[in-house]
Amino acid sequence: HSENALLPKVEATLHITGDPDSATVKQFEVHTPWLVTKLTNDFGVRKSGNLLTNAAALKVAFDLSKLPGTALTGKVDGMVWIELTDGRRAMARFEISGTNIFAGGFQAKQIEVEGDFDWPTLKLQKLNATFGDDSTLALSGASDLSARRITEARWNFSGNLFKPYLGGVDFKTMEASGQFQGKFTNLVHSGKIAVAKMQIEPGNAFDVRADWQGTNLHLGPIKVESRAGDSVLSLAGKISADALRPPAIRME
Repeated sequence: HSENALLPKVEATLHITGDPDSATVKQFEVHTPWLVTKLTNDFGVRKSGNLLTNAAALKVAFDLSKLPGTALTGKVDGMVWIELTDGRRAMARFEISGTNIFAGGFQAKQIEVEGDFDWPTLKLQKLNATFGDDSTLALSGASDLSARRITEARWNFSGNLFKPYLGGVDFKTMEASGQFQGKFTNLVHSGKIAVAKMQIEPGNAFDVRADWQGTNLHLGPIKVESRAGDSVLSLAGKISADALRPPAIRME
């Protein structure tokens, strides 16, 4: 039990039984205002490092509205399984889901996350999100945290989530996908996007397709095709952006 003026109240319960050759955790629980975690099985380890059980199974539940220093809301819960490898390193698998999550003006009705962590590798088998307007985002990938590098990542997006933020621009559907990899500070990426029935009032509707390659905020080559009926406009170029400068655009 711990509490002071700066830290939230924390309640922890731990019950261990054993003998000189092994120890078994019979009960482990942690309660904070924003997190509750509970061991759901007995977890035993021999003095040699071998396990008496396959894995420690932990049930976790988050109340994001009570997470200090954030403006998040929503509920997240799931399971975490912790195992010991032959080298006595701990590795973890996790399956987490969340509902009605609000962050940065966006609402996610449902989020599902599955992955595993075996230092230094973090693998994300899937991150699927469904937003308030039924737009969807799917992400998967892997990262080497010691090298601060994303080894591979892929994403797909479908929906009208960004329509309210594009003043004066309307469209029927948006589909986009891409991949990225590289150092956290030097990401190489590529992707494509298709927008159907885009309309910039008072003009006529047209379809837009684009694909790109780039590094960080420097995009190029970029290829854009706009089609309205039998009319087609094709553009190619580069966009070079800097956080401290306006973007430089070069089209051909």
